[in-house]
Amino acid sequence: MIQASLRKLSLAAILLAGSGALALPAAIAAPTVVDDDPDSVITFQTQDIQAVHMRHSDMVYVPLFGSRTEDQPSLERVAVIMERLLSKAKPDTESASIDSQNVYFMTKINVTLADGGTFIILIGGADKLYFDYGGSNYMAQDAAAVKELNSLLVEPDQTYYSTSNPQIGKSIHIKGNDASSEQGVIRIFANENGSFGGGLTSANGVLYPSRQALLIYEAPIMQGRYDLTFTMPAYGKAFDGSLKPVSLGKSWLYYDTGGLASMKEVTITAPSKPMLSINGVPVTGAGLQPVVQNGVMLLPMRALADALEWPVMWDAEHKAALLGAVQPGKSVWAANNGSSLSVWVNGKPLSGAGSKPVLLHNAVYLPLRATATAFGSAVDWTQTVRSANLTVKPLLLSPEKYAADSRKLAAAKSINAYVSAMNSRDLTTLKTLFAKDRLVWPAFEAIGQQLITGVKIASFQDRPGNALLAEVTFTYLFDPNGQKLGGRGIVFVQENGAWKIADVD
Repeated sequence: MIQASLRKLSLAAILLAGSGALALPAAIAAPTVVDDDPDSVITFQTQDIQAVHMRHSDMVYVPLFGSRTEDQPSLERVAVIMERLLSKAKPDTESASIDSQNVYFMTKINVTLADGGTFIILIGGADKLYFDYGGSNYMAQDAAAVKELNSLLVEPDQTYYSTSNPQIGKSIHIKGNDASSEQGVIRIFANENGSFGGGLTSANGVLYPSRQALLIYEAPIMQGRYDLTFTMPAYGKAFDGSLKPVSLGKSWLYYDTGGLASMKEVTITAPSKPMLSINGVPVTGAGLQPVVQNGVMLLPMRALADALEWPVMWDAEHKAALLGAVQPGKSVWAANNGSSLSVWVNGKPLSGAGSKPVLLHNAVYLPLRATATAFGSAVDWTQTVRSANLTVKPLLLSPEKYAADSRKLAAAKSINAYVSAMNSRDLTTLKTLFAKDRLVWPAFEAIGQQLITGVKIASFQDRPGNALLAEVTFTYLFDPNGQKLGGRGIVFVQENGAWKIADVD
């Protein structure tokens, strides 16, 4: 147990400092250790350590985390070293005069404690250590501690890429252990000219390496490590939020862990057959694979309707695909003998080139562009990447349904905004929807490429403190756990006269 009052220092200021002497407070007297009073002795247990970050000049070593079982033996050694250094501590009278260049090339060990404090060590020589604890500067001589600390320095593995020739529509595997954060997001960008280093923040809060870079994938970082497999997409999200096709041929993949970034030269190739993406995400499920006939992309009717909750049904008697809520009347059918397959939208036949359904493998296939247009969605075909991108909007709540109750109306509007912001991964907007000091949930790294395609409110319930609970059902596409439906309880509270989200569970 740590038995001292600690003041938290900036970890980044120490780890990233490249010039100047060790930036620590002025030295004061060393801690007093009273042998006959065990409560005055400062001791450390493994569980007192949250993380250990280590670096030497520009080399950042693999960090240690209290949450990682494999790191426990190393953390135990760190705890013992910290105790030993305090037992030998003397006031630091030297580090302030060390040349800045020498400081840069010294090894730094930053221990983040579970209670928010820090224990910062600078290796000054074969047996010399400078350290800060509780906001005070100390130094000690301990050759064994230097040797043990150096033995904990493990260089990260070379980031693994399963291929240097990613093909659109095929899987690519990336794995590494060079992320410094315990939890976070790794972002993969593609750029044909290899120009990175702009450090530009987009409107929804994503740091782009350049204006030309396309964001193609995001995945979670866990305990400083990442291990992701994804389908190489045909489209990526540009700095301005639009979707743009990935460039083929020589290109660069750039990854950013939030603390470290690197890139790899690759050759991107076109897919082996025409491919469909929905809102930029490649469709990989076997049930929703497109077929191209006479230049028209066709999709299986049932799978399309299930995936996007489009109201579609098949009238076997009249050989007609019926789209929308309005069905053709008897008089219409009297004039249609069903001699050929047809598509009807809200009771009216769809005509023109590329509007006919096709029967394939005992299943009805609908023309994608005609069907999407009928539901107000857009389809863009990009020949270079042999891909069509279907842009769909979620089926949102109808606010007028809740107009009689101002609380429910505000909640419905907020839920609609929440769905749209989650789908676009717009953290900036989401923060405005949540109450002050409330975390946006779920975190983007937890939902992968999940797309909300629809939302319904099952019920409202009053909660203490004039709060309001909305029981909500979402429908999903591309959920990382394969879920198509998910129930959430969204709690709303009033803040400065406006209804804000307090919790999502």
